[in-house]
Amino acid sequence: MGQGPGVTHLLKELLAATERLAATVKTMAPEDLGRPSLLPGWTRAHVLTHIARNADGTRNLLLSVRSGHLVRMYASSATRAADIDAGAGRPADVIIADALESSRRFVVDAECMPAERWAGQIAFGSVSAHPALIPAVRPVEMRLREVEFHHVDLGAGYTFADSPEPLLVCCSTTP
Repeated sequence: MGQGPGVTHLLKELLAATERLAATVKTMAPEDLGRPSLLPGWTRAHVLTHIARNADGTRNLLLSVRSGHLVRMYASSATRAADIDAGAGRPADVIIADALESSRRFVVDAECMPAERWAGQIAFGSVSAHPALIPAVRPVEMRLREVEFHHVDLGAGYTFADSPEPLLVCCSTTP
């Protein structure tokens, strides 16, 4: 088991991004999670719950990488939205722990991937009968982008100016 150099680098960046997120949320008081985020209609609790559910969804994509079978990120768009809305109402410490631990579980799953699986492609789609093929490494890139961008979306003092520049280049050019 192991990764190629590109995956290893992305996972190191993801761990660092997750630690930056952890540093921000650990400074937040429970009532801060109910405050609006930079995303219209979402509180900070919604954003953190989305970060957690995205980790679960991208872990589903890792299952596609591992198995070679289509595993969708989410059961449906409606399920994804309902999970975020329901999760945003939990106690602050539960929301924060969920966001951080789900992120760490994603990294563990990716680190345990057999190296040869990263060279392939996986089907990626939600409802299409003919989903697009994407590189197997894309779920790691997607996850890194989600953590970094939504950290900014919390509106809790972290901005893109705080992001490492190479990460911004990586994240802005990865579809």
